Amino acid sequence: AGSGLLIPSAAQQKNSVDTHGFDDLEYITSGSAAVVGHFLYLFGGYEKYNGRISQMLELDLNKLMWTLVETKGSAPTPRDKHCCWVHKQNIYFFGGFGPFGSTKAKFRIEFADEYLGWNNGLWSFNTETKTWDEFEPTAKTPS
Repeated sequence: AGSGLLIPSAAQQKNSVDTHGFDDLEYITSGSAAVVGHFLYLFGGYEKYNGRISQMLELDLNKLMWTLVETKGSAPTPRDKHCCWVHKQNIYFFGGFGPFGSTKAKFRIEFADEYLGWNNGLWSFNTETKTWDEFEPTAKTPS
């Protein structure tokens, strides 16, 4: 049995499309997804048994097959509740909630757990080269 991808219909009902290749997909929430060509990319999120994750998954929309993408460069720290958008072959990811890491992005601690906070980093993922790049801020960040 494959994983299910839920796609809302015009009537606001959920239809399940059977996909294959990654069985733990049903346990991931709060990641960001974007479509480039005939691939849907899903980054990060909160996995039911492992907490926040920083993996990139790719769904071939023609074959309905998921694969775990082997990426180059330094990926963002594990996070959920982030956003993304597409420009040409790049997907840009901003923000999210997660642990401190080696990233130069700043965090704001707003919760009791001293290791978690909101991230204001900006990253790009090139879907052709499978490479991550982090953007350096050139101005003071808003408060």
